[in-house]
Amino acid sequence: MKSQIFKKALVSVLFLVSAESFAQQLVHFDSFSILGDSYSTFKGYNMETNAENWFPQSSSFNNVQNVGEMWWQLFADEYGSTLVENNSWSGSCVCYDSYGAGKTDGKDMSFVTRCRKFSKSTSLIIVEGGTNDSFGNVSLGEYKYSDFSESDFETFRPALAYILDYITHQIPNAKIVFMLNSDLLNGIDESVITICKHYDVPVLELAGISKSLMHPNIEGMKEIKNQLITFLNSLTTSDIKPNSILQDDEVVLYTIDGTLVYKGPLKNLKVKKGTYILQSRNRRMIVFY
Repeated sequence: MKSQIFKKALVSVLFLVSAESFAQQLVHFDSFSILGDSYSTFKGYNMETNAENWFPQSSSFNNVQNVGEMWWQLFADEYGSTLVENNSWSGSCVCYDSYGAGKTDGKDMSFVTRCRKFSKSTSLIIVEGGTNDSFGNVSLGEYKYSDFSESDFETFRPALAYILDYITHQIPNAKIVFMLNSDLLNGIDESVITICKHYDVPVLELAGISKSLMHPNIEGMKEIKNQLITFLNSLTTSDIKPNSILQDDEVVLYTIDGTLVYKGPLKNLKVKKGTYILQSRNRRMIVFY
């Protein structure tokens, strides 16, 4: 049995995992949104109506021809989750710098600009990026986690830190995971891992993805889906950030046998010591008081 304790205001939450099926139930995300690049684009399925979409291409270049073959649709169908918003742009970098001249040529399509455009509630946000920053060999910049300035967004490290900081504070009930492509520059890999660790964001490091014209083909899309599901199912004891349930959030508390104990704001919750099931808007967990 695995366990991990997270302290949050009135309660100490203990996640207990006794079986794989039960663990999956505890960490299941019923909705997700994407902040991505070309790997996640498909014409007609992007909240950015003016965004560049890479998929679909001519079948002679890449055999992904139908939206049902995209990694995120495969994931939604098999895992059992609903795609809420797909904010992806082909050729986009995390930072303002891109493939053109100057240091701000990619500002409008950058992850920094687009991370502010999520408007709907979701339980999971998948940040799929860094590939174009690597291919474009953008400046890494310095590690920085506060007091961001506009010029900071011209380099990779402070730009990524800002994105995770912004999502963490603006969409606190969503769990963030970072999907990191394989075969990128070491500086990009190391920066992603370091910055994500600072924000308690798990990193899925893709490996062995089948590609055509540097993009996932049908087999590659299946491999991304499989690796993502395996990755999420491994988060059995770390799926909830300390601030993922706020004190004003409505929660329902049950005994292990299913008897209702409490319904109302978390901040008013007072119960006897024991083990319970806590249900919030998009989380279910075993808790110990």
